[in-house]
Amino acid sequence: MPNLPKVFLLITDAGGGHRASANSLKAACEARKLPLEIRVVNVYREIWQDAEPLGRATGIYGEDIYNFTLKHSLLALAPSLRNMARWAAHRPNPLAWRDGLAFLEKERPALCISLMPFVNDTLAQLCAHANVPFALTMTDLVDIRPYMWYTPQACRDAAWVTAPCAQAAEQARESGASRVLDCGLLLHPKYYAPAFRALDQKTARKKLGLETNRTTILLSMGGFGGSAIEDLVEGLEHQGAGFQIVAACGRNEALLKKLQARPRGRHRLIPLGFTQDLHLYLKAADLMAGKPGPASLFEAVAAGTPMVLDAASTMPQEAPNANLAQSKGWALSIRSRRDLPKAVSKLAQDPQTLAMMAAAEQAYPFRDTPDLLANAVMDSLQRPQPLIANPFETNAEMGQQN
Repeated sequence: MPNLPKVFLLITDAGGGHRASANSLKAACEARKLPLEIRVVNVYREIWQDAEPLGRATGIYGEDIYNFTLKHSLLALAPSLRNMARWAAHRPNPLAWRDGLAFLEKERPALCISLMPFVNDTLAQLCAHANVPFALTMTDLVDIRPYMWYTPQACRDAAWVTAPCAQAAEQARESGASRVLDCGLLLHPKYYAPAFRALDQKTARKKLGLETNRTTILLSMGGFGGSAIEDLVEGLEHQGAGFQIVAACGRNEALLKKLQARPRGRHRLIPLGFTQDLHLYLKAADLMAGKPGPASLFEAVAAGTPMVLDAASTMPQEAPNANLAQSKGWALSIRSRRDLPKAVSKLAQDPQTLAMMAAAEQAYPFRDTPDLLANAVMDSLQRPQPLIANPFETNAEMGQQN
């Protein structure tokens, strides 16, 4: 087998969105049989094991702390975690430079694409020094100040950056990006497939073994299934009658076991662990209730599934998403968690409003984002980057090299 050009998709496993987006791009390139070796790389686990002091000392990385807050719905800590991550990313870190450069020189990738925030200045500098093209794909809907994606250094150095919406494109250009792909948010190719877009609700329910004639509510709080799902299940016990509730727990096994052990109530509860069939559950549902994560939100739009969004306590970068979804007529944005079960139940029993919201989603002009990015990947392989100096070398060392 010939040696193929390597394309590295750089991520952190803080939340599930970065890896999911990387897997989506990988699947899009593989589906088009591009002559590439594509690899998803967790930067902190595979390159910077020694560069993060907490991880080096304890084996607990920043992404572990972030995921703990998601699993336990401790979202009040989110602003502090964001500030800490930004502070750590902008501190001089010679170990990150040393290990990052060693990795690139050993692996010699043809292209690195970052799908993670905060550290893109460092990644861009490393790639430029190693003469490796660098690109940036944002997995949030928009950036928020101070920018954690569209930093000036990264935007200037990137062969291209993606923008999920017009506001994001404006932010990227404002920060100096010369090539902005205003292509929409990257979802898995299965969400763009004509067969999926045409799949009807009843057929989806049959595929999944769900009752076909019962009002179906999908609860989803992201890949780590926040404990707020349990509160929502409990709240719905006092609302409506006879719903079919699918509670997507993701990788939160403790939550899955708790829901499986619940006594039978007024609704049919179906606890669901991590699954590759969430797109089918979205098609099967009359509505989705959950947090306003960008991928979850646009997956629901692709499926034509109305939403009730928990905007009471969310990650700072997700705060604008609920407002956008409500302004487009796709969702109800609920600011009080106490009011969430009542809002879900009321909408579930309002077929006219559900139909109007589904129609607004179906009218959204989805672009084939995976195809656009697959083309951008191939194009970038022809765009070498200029060599820059190591920012951690002393002036004397640089003088000796000259």
